[in-house]
Amino acid sequence: MNKIKGIIFDMDGVLIDSEKEYLKLFQGFLKEQGKVYELEELRCLAGASGTLTDDYLYEMLQIPKEITRKRLNRYFDENMVDFKKIFRKEALDVLNYLQQKQIKLALASSSSRKHIEEVLKTCQIDSFFEIVVSGKEFKQSKPNPEIYEFTVRQMGISKQDLLVIEDSTYGILAAKRAGLCVIALKDPVLKFDVSKADYTIDSLSEIMNFI
Repeated sequence: MNKIKGIIFDMDGVLIDSEKEYLKLFQGFLKEQGKVYELEELRCLAGASGTLTDDYLYEMLQIPKEITRKRLNRYFDENMVDFKKIFRKEALDVLNYLQQKQIKLALASSSSRKHIEEVLKTCQIDSFFEIVVSGKEFKQSKPNPEIYEFTVRQMGISKQDLLVIEDSTYGILAAKRAGLCVIALKDPVLKFDVSKADYTIDSLSEIMNFI
């Protein structure tokens, strides 16, 4: 492995342990619409772009996407997640370590910029990231590689000198399609398919072993 000069982090499921919390919200929303699903059945929604999420929800509900999106947004607004509670405790130590090692840090998330900024500010980690990219700003987000290709250009670092930290199957596929080396943070509950990742870790603190 080359000397690492930069790291691109995913946010949901990596810096904050949010994937299960979001799936619980989707589960509650679907129940409100008269559909009952187990969490494991909703793994397809984890890490999915807004467009892909809308497609899945249409298959489940057979309700026009615009109506479902309005209902979903309202449900999420009424059932806010406490980001401080799900912020990974080891993340701050890892970010401080990487900053001390002068590793350039970027964030590439499928979430909206508003949501990203809210999480980063609430968890007080916004100052660590020189570049923040939202998948909502592209025609297609993960698993499409465009978000990672754009982020790499913004960083100005060769792909072979970069690492990507992901957790979901979609995110891993996006990064690999962009020609990047991927470390997957394993989720012991949702157990995403991380077979396409170059390396797997059980804790964010293990990232320090790669520097």
